[in-house]
Amino acid sequence: MTSGGRKPYICAMASEKTRPSDWLKNFPRKQFTDLIATGRTETQALEIINSTRELQNLSPWNEAVVVQLQVKRTEFREQMEDAKRKRADYWFNGIAESVAKDIAKDEVPAEKLKFDQRKYMAAIDNPEKYSEKHKMDISIGLSIFQEMKDLPTREVSNLLKSADPFQKEIDAEFKVVEEDEIDESDEEEIDIFE
Repeated sequence: MTSGGRKPYICAMASEKTRPSDWLKNFPRKQFTDLIATGRTETQALEIINSTRELQNLSPWNEAVVVQLQVKRTEFREQMEDAKRKRADYWFNGIAESVAKDIAKDEVPAEKLKFDQRKYMAAIDNPEKYSEKHKMDISIGLSIFQEMKDLPTREVSNLLKSADPFQKEIDAEFKVVEEDEIDESDEEEIDIFE
C-alpha cells in the first residue's frame, strides 16, 4: 500500500512498480525507431533494447508495449512509419549493392533469394515507393451526374440502356420437361441444349 492507502499499479514487468502510463512513457522510443531505421526488424530491435535491460535487472519490453504505443500515441505511430520508410531505403540499398558485386555461378540462387527478400521487405515497408502494384486515382467529375439529374426520366433511361452491353435479348432454345415424363429407369441423360 502506498501512503495514500491505495495499492500501487504493478506493471507487466515484475521488477518495476509503476503505473502503466509510466512504463509506456519510459519505453525508449527513439532508440527503437533508430534501430528500425537501420534495417532491424521490430523483434530484433526489442532484443537489443532488452539486452541492456537485463543488465539492469529490469523485465524485458514486449511487442504488446509497441502495439499499445502505436495505438495510443500518434506521434510514435508517425515515427514508426518514418522509420519503416527509412528501413525500406536500407533494403533497397542492399539490392543495389548486391547487383553491383560480382558473384560466382554457384552463388546465384542464394543471391537471387536475398535479392527477392530485400525487394519484398522494401515493398512492405514503403509500398508507395517500392511496390510493383500501382494505385490508380480515379476521379469522376460530378458535372455529368448533375446533367443527368436535370434530364427527363425517359432520356436518362435511354441513356442508361445505351450504355448497357447486355441490352439485347439473348435467344436460347429450351424444352420444358415435366416430372412425369422422366423415366427413372432410363439411364440416358437429358440434354437441355438439344
